[in-house]
Amino acid sequence: MNFSTTEFLFIFLPVGVALFYVAPRQLRLSVIVVISLFFYGMSGIMALALLVSTIVFACMAAYVVKRFSNLWVLLFSVSVPLGLLFMFKYLSFSLDVIGAGPEVRGYLGFVLQYVLPAGISFYTFQIVSYLIDVRDGVMEREQNPIKLAAFISFFPQLIAGPILRFEQISFQLDRLTRESKLRPDLKRAIKYISYGLAYKIFFADFLRSMHDRHDMVTSGALDTLFAFVSYSLIIFFDFWAYSLMAIGLGKIFCIELPRNFYEPYKSLSPKEFWRKWHVTLSYWLRDYLYLRLGGRDAYARNILIIFLACGVWHGAGWNFFVWGLY
Repeated sequence: MNFSTTEFLFIFLPVGVALFYVAPRQLRLSVIVVISLFFYGMSGIMALALLVSTIVFACMAAYVVKRFSNLWVLLFSVSVPLGLLFMFKYLSFSLDVIGAGPEVRGYLGFVLQYVLPAGISFYTFQIVSYLIDVRDGVMEREQNPIKLAAFISFFPQLIAGPILRFEQISFQLDRLTRESKLRPDLKRAIKYISYGLAYKIFFADFLRSMHDRHDMVTSGALDTLFAFVSYSLIIFFDFWAYSLMAIGLGKIFCIELPRNFYEPYKSLSPKEFWRKWHVTLSYWLRDYLYLRLGGRDAYARNILIIFLACGVWHGAGWNFFVWGLY
């Protein structure tokens, strides 16, 4: 379900908000989980089953990781959600790389038949960071499974981020169940949602309709230049619009989500660009990959590794691999 559809704006959202504010404060997190799972379930039963299974696993894995505090236990725990991400997002591409034949693909058909579950990269990274932080003692293990499920499945950020850290949202979720009367910032919420809708409809979708008319092979030089530039703007306005709407929707439920873009196309260097584009991903890669590989002690190697990871994170294909490496 897309944020810009009439079904979402005029049916799902009003019903979800009404249920949230009518419910007793002790049940607000449960309402968030239920409406978030319903929202995600609209993309398919298999995707919903995978999300629910991953949430259940995260609850159990956090207990084991905290109990034993062993590196190998942590590696096994994070390998499960990362393994699921690999199966659904990268398995087909990997089989192409190794030249797997129809027989091998037949054995793996039960996975290959499914469309990539929406948002799996985002909630996988959130679970991995949560497990690492619990093991490192950055935070205590969350003993309320409903609260943890709300963190992972909160629908405004579920499909396209931002990538949350549990410590960013934990106290906000506690406040929802503690305060009897909530005071959402509806004025700013409507502002963010309206701007997001405008960017999505009048910029991203409009540019896409023009971009799709061009044939890169037969078009002239100016048309080809327009196709390149418009593609860059489409990616930005589409993602930025979603992020703005996510922030606005979060405010309706009294949840502050982090900003994910800071005018990246005004950057004067690649380093500055990645501090302004998809900020939560950049800082996730810095904190959970770059610094743990040694940071500046092996700068060139580590930069190559994290940007290869960044490229492959965005999609399964040689184009993403080459783009990340470049």
